[in-house]
This record gives sequence, structure tokens and C-alpha cells, in this order.
Amino acid sequence: MTTSTGPYVFGSRGPVNAGPGDQNNTFNSIVLEDANGRSPRQEAADQLRWLWRRFVEPPGFGAAADALRRNGTVFLDGEPGSGRFAAAKMLLWSPEHAGRALHEIVLQEQRGDCLDLDHVGDDDHVWLDLSAADPDVWIKVHGELSGLRSRAWARGARLAVILPHAGTPARRALDLRSDLGRFRVRIGRPGDREVLLRHLRSEGVPVPRPLPPIPYLDAGLSVDRIARYARLIAEAYADARDGEFAVWCRVAYQALAGWRDQVAERIDDLKGGKRRAFLLVTAMLHGAHAEVVHHAAAAFLRTVRAAPAEDPALEDATLHRRLHEIHATLDDSGHVRFVDLDYDAAVRAHFWTHMPGLQQYLWEWVAETVPQPGLSGIERSDLVDRFAELCLNDRHREALMNLLETWTATPPSKPRIEAAARILQRGLRDRRHGRFFRRKIYDWAQRSGLPECLATVLVVACRDEMAVGHPDEAIVRLHHMARREQGTRARDALAGLVRDDPRLLRRMLDRLAMPSTDEQRRVSDARIFLALADPALLIDPGACSRPLLAEAAVQERLADGWSRALGCLTEGEWAPSARDWLRNAAADERCRDLLLDLLLAGCAHRPRVLARMYTLAREAAPRTDLEDLVLRKIRTGRRAESA
Repeated sequence: MTTSTGPYVFGSRGPVNAGPGDQNNTFNSIVLEDANGRSPRQEAADQLRWLWRRFVEPPGFGAAADALRRNGTVFLDGEPGSGRFAAAKMLLWSPEHAGRALHEIVLQEQRGDCLDLDHVGDDDHVWLDLSAADPDVWIKVHGELSGLRSRAWARGARLAVILPHAGTPARRALDLRSDLGRFRVRIGRPGDREVLLRHLRSEGVPVPRPLPPIPYLDAGLSVDRIARYARLIAEAYADARDGEFAVWCRVAYQALAGWRDQVAERIDDLKGGKRRAFLLVTAMLHGAHAEVVHHAAAAFLRTVRAAPAEDPALEDATLHRRLHEIHATLDDSGHVRFVDLDYDAAVRAHFWTHMPGLQQYLWEWVAETVPQPGLSGIERSDLVDRFAELCLNDRHREALMNLLETWTATPPSKPRIEAAARILQRGLRDRRHGRFFRRKIYDWAQRSGLPECLATVLVVACRDEMAVGHPDEAIVRLHHMARREQGTRARDALAGLVRDDPRLLRRMLDRLAMPSTDEQRRVSDARIFLALADPALLIDPGACSRPLLAEAAVQERLADGWSRALGCLTEGEWAPSARDWLRNAAADERCRDLLLDLLLAGCAHRPRVLARMYTLAREAAPRTDLEDLVLRKIRTGRRAESA
């Protein structure tokens, strides 16, 4: 196989128009789902249940739970690899509150404070990860932890903070100060065998009693690696031809180790580019149908120009022989799988690491292959996931951004848009690189004239993925896009998010009240205000002790929002919302006066608008005394102005 030894630039090629005809530019039906059709919100809840069934309480967990109950805050101190992230989530979640979502407080960029205290709402369960903070960041955040703890206490929230480990440069530069020390709890590492057993039993693997020695547990695996080891044992058990537990463990540990030596030897033994191309493509499309793998391998050879496109089919080796050469086989349904467990991941890693000259070609092949109609939805998602796994590092993650922009350029298609959305989903979920992807979305969101398909993907990522764990950041990005879009896609998504959370609605009303000299921005914000200021939400207390409408700060924001909307929008735009407010005022005696006062406050110094409100009151609630009440309030307001 030929390789390129020169420099390469990912994403140098764009998509090619597949033919004449109109292109479909509407993708409002795009949603992020997993293979089982679950939304990210459902999947996040399922993951917490999955973790709860497999979680082994580490030493110190009980003390941490007591501290959280007493103080509303706990600072977790522990060794890397001891399961600190899992412990933090299990402290904040339980099956009794399965409907409660957790969200992460993220460090702020380009502002004075590192922590935005408004990210903590009433009764929230939130966590803050400082485990990888560098000394400068830790010193700055350390000074804000007391304020964060106080906000959590005042809001009735629960907060778990993962501290930098004592051996890190951050903690060597500055230890936790004494007044915060009473919230710190050190957690240890749960027993390796207990963790493995809990996972195996949850996976339905029959475990012999007494448990035989498992020497692989002495290799110093992290808790996450032990969990992965258990999943591999479960896969080995499912594929087993015999019933020996020790054999499943041995096969799983070989897969956990990565088959490095075996893969290197087998690739060296494969002579010629066609055989190696078939091996790499099989690894990228592991589990795909044999015909898909066959055609994709030919396409990869054309990409690297290692073989002519018109290779005579009769002169090629049979599929059976080619599969045998790479230690793969066909299952009963005609799908290609390697014989060895998790071997495909090892092959992908070897080619990516040890043949870097292929990386650009692989990028081009993925860019062209993913949109092909021959791939099923699962095959397409798997291919995107596997390429994303290779690129999720500091050096290559920009390649994913270039791929995303390629798929969202013209000509658009649903497979391209879904694949682009999948890239963002995988990146946002990555613990190490999620922040990079959230920042990239922020940069895009502030651009005017975004390509429609790219805008669709960003809205979907904010609405379906970011909103689960980082809702505050999601609404900021949707707000920027809603200000700049021609349609209402981002605005509708933004309204849908804040309808579910009074804290987010309060934050958006604050954002909309920020002054601006840009007339276009003022008009856009006024339209967004009308979409968000739903009186039914404002008067409903929900799970809180009082409705949002009862808060003085919210009342000020609503009056200001109405003033802006009535001042810069046409009657055709604001009248439907005004009618809605008037109808709710007529129906709710408790909030009637307040709703009318806020609506009419926005009409101040606008006689024609006041007159129109009186007419709308008669139209919105006929055969009631609402119009008389509105008229009295208008006259009272005029007398106050003249005085």
C-alpha cells in the first residue's frame, strides 16, 4: 500500500454533487438517538441506572454522603483511577429520584470569575470537576469555592466537587484552606474483585463459587478499566464455545491488552496494499455486511490510488480467502466479524499510529463512504464513532471539525447531516475533549450567515446533547444562533429548553434584558422574548414554592421585555402574545392584576398601543369584566404619568 510521507491537511476536499435536481435543505426532523432509539436525555438517565446497579461504594463513601446531607456540599479527594467521577454521580443520584437530571458546572472562559453561580438553581444536583485543573486555574477557583458552596446552600442544592489529587502540581501549589476543609472527604479505592464481580453479575455472567484466582486484577487497572474488563468477559462468555470461566477471563484480558503484538505481526505478514486495505476497512466497518465491506475496500484502494478502479472481479481472491487471511469470518447473516474479541479496535489503532501517512486517505475515504446509500443507519453510525475515536486527541480533533463542515456543505442530505450531528455527539460526550467541542460550537454560533445544514447540526447538538449535562451553555449558544438565523429553528429549540426549567427561563430573561445598541439584535431579542414569555409557565409554581411571576427581578425583566417588544416590533408580531397574556389574566384571578400591570407597563408613553390593548382585551375575553379592568388601569397609569 502506498503512503504519503509529506505534510497533510485534513478535509482538503469537499463533497461532490451527486447529480441534477433539487436539493432538500430542510432537516428539522433530525434528532440524536442511540442504536435503541433513545434520546440523549433518556440515555443519560439509563447510564445513571446502569452505574447504580454496578457501583461499589468505596471507603469513605458513607462519610461523603453524610457530609452532603448535612452541608449540601462535599469535596471529594482521592487517587486518580479510584472511581471519583462515579462516586460523585452516585452521591447526587438515587433510584428514588430517577427523574432528576444532574448537570456539570463548567469553568467560565473570557470573564472575571471562573464560576458562574447562577448555574446553581433551586434543588439542583450539580458537580464540578477540578481534578485536572492546572495550578493557576486551581488558585483562582479556590478563592471562589466558598461563594459556590454558599449559593448551593441558599438554593437547597447539592454540590459535589472533585478536587485535584494531593500529588498534582495544583495541590502542591495550594492546598484546600482550613475553612473549607470540613467539607472535604477522602474516598479510597473499592476492591478490584468486588468491582469485577458486581459488573459480571449485572451482565448475567455465571461466576463460579468460590471465585478462582484472577491474576489479571493484579495489573493495577483503574476502576474504569476493570469495568471494561468485565464487559469483555461478558462478550467472551456470549461468544464462548465452552463453559470455562478462566478461558473467558484470559480471552478478555488479551482483548483488554489490545492485541498489539499479534496485530503488528499479522499486518507485516500481509503482502500488498489490497490485503492491508481489506484489513483496515474490515476494522472500520466491523459487523457490516460483506458486500458493504467489499465495495468499501475497493473504494479505499481508489482513494489511495493503489489499484485501478476496474480490477477484474474474476482475478480477485475469493471473499472466503481474504477473510481467512485477516482472521475474520462471516456470521450467519452475512456480516463480517473478526475471530478475536475486540480485534477490530486494535487494528484501527495500529494503522492510525504506525502508518500516519494513511490518515489523510482514511479521512477522505470516511468523508465519501459515510453518505453512501448502501450503508445502513447502524453501519454509518459505527463508522463515524470509530473514526471519531481515532481523532479524539489534541492533534487530530480538528480533523473531525473539518469533516463536519464537509458533510454540512452542499449538497445536503439526511445521511450527511446525521453523520455530522453524530460527530458532535461523540465529541461532546468525551470527558477530556468535550470542552473543546462546546467552545467550537460557541464560535460557530456567533457567526452570521451559517450554512443552513451546519446551523441545523449545531441546534440539534445543543437541544439534544448539550442540554442534558450543560444546559446553561446550550441556551447561550442557541441564543446567539437565534439572533442571527433567518428562520425560527434555534428560537424554537431555545423555547423548548427553557420551558422545562424555571432557572433557565430566569437566566434567559436576564440575557434578553442586557442593553444593546445593535438594532437588529434588539429586534431579534424582542422576538425571542415573545417566544419565551409564556404566561402559563410564569404563573405555574410547578415543584417550587412560588411561581416565577412572584419574583421581583422576574417582574422587572418581563416589563422591560414587553417595552422592547412593543417598541421595535410590528403589531402583527406582538399582538398574538398580548392576547395570550390577556386570556391568562382573565382565567387566573390570583395573577390577573400582576399580568396586566406588567403588560401595560410595557405600553408606557405609547397611547396608540394602550388603546389597542383595550381592544385586544375585549376580543380576548368577551363577556368578562377584563376590558373594564384594563381601562381602569390605563386611566390610573395616565394620571400617574401626568402627576
